[in-house]
Amino acid sequence: MSQLMKIDHQFQSKIGKRFYGLSIHVVCFMAIMLSIAVLPSLVRAQGYDMSSLKEVPDYSDEGEYDFDKISKVINVVPYNDEQLEFDVRISKEWLNLTERELGEEGWSDNQNFNTKIFTIVSEFIDPTKGIFSSRFEVKALELEYETTARNWFFQYILQSGYNMQALTVVSDSEVETLYVYVNKDRSYIARSRFFINGNRVIMATYTMPDTRWAEERFMQQKVVQSFELKNPVKMKLDVTDTYQYFDVVQFDYPEDWRLATPNVYGLDGMEVRIFQADKNDQGVAGEIFVDIVSVESETTLREEVNEILESVAKRDIKVGNLIGESDDFEYKPHIYYHKVEIYEAVYKNYKTVTHEFWLAILAEENYYYIVTMITPNRNTDFFTWSRNIEAYKILLESFRI
Repeated sequence: MSQLMKIDHQFQSKIGKRFYGLSIHVVCFMAIMLSIAVLPSLVRAQGYDMSSLKEVPDYSDEGEYDFDKISKVINVVPYNDEQLEFDVRISKEWLNLTERELGEEGWSDNQNFNTKIFTIVSEFIDPTKGIFSSRFEVKALELEYETTARNWFFQYILQSGYNMQALTVVSDSEVETLYVYVNKDRSYIARSRFFINGNRVIMATYTMPDTRWAEERFMQQKVVQSFELKNPVKMKLDVTDTYQYFDVVQFDYPEDWRLATPNVYGLDGMEVRIFQADKNDQGVAGEIFVDIVSVESETTLREEVNEILESVAKRDIKVGNLIGESDDFEYKPHIYYHKVEIYEAVYKNYKTVTHEFWLAILAEENYYYIVTMITPNRNTDFFTWSRNIEAYKILLESFRI
């Protein structure tokens, strides 16, 4: 059975006759776009193939001792800030360096955190191993924008130059990772958990010299996984504006993106461009195009998509291979159909893939929403790519009537 027939059959059996007409349009679009083969979804970030990363291994069965008996639970409230409060179970032999440095005065209040460099808020070391001690550190950093823990971590690892070994995505706000780095000609293995807690990134890391990896990885896992933030916080960081199409549809977009003058065709539909200028205001860092089309329109969804592809081609942008699909969005209840596909995109004067083309087709009772985005690809500029994805997410998840 051909790929086209498989998709056709899946739509018909899964969502029934009512939505079948829409699915045929989408399948036709895929046929137009993909005389090329459908490739597996590969998510790369400047040398890292994220999809090939293994999950962080479990060494909990390797322990030859009762971890609970040789450790104790410690509660810390750095800078008397409840957002930073945590519990962790640490070996009774380890030293609390932070407590010793603070002395009787204790924590001061109202610490201002850097947005670029982590601040160590708590540090413990194993005094029995001499100069190359294992250590557990908790660090914090101020977060300037909304993102997922996964995307934030990849940006961090790329800037740090660490060698990532494994990654487990626990949720949008938490990841656990294993990575290797070199300091003064000695290799270290770090196991970390990264949390987005309100407007903070909090990093809990157990680091050891690689020479003690086999004997100490059980302890490393136990300590890191015992770490618990006592006061999880959810906070909206990106300020948004709202665009309203008559009194029938509205959506949000980040305040620091610009909305060009919309083309409105009465109740039949509209189109608008939303874009993010680059840092020097000399070009565009990302573009999102929103097309809203009435289901009563004389043009079909297939024709609307064709027009969009033609307009992209006129800008000397070639849409190439399918990278994959994305189901990372949560839609409003009235959206009964949604599909997001990601393609390679190449500007005419470039020989290599520098951008990505995102296509979302959403449907509700009265309108189709076709939302496309052109963004630098994750290999070229992961930071800009991740920010653009968050803007796209805000928009797709906010369509409401």
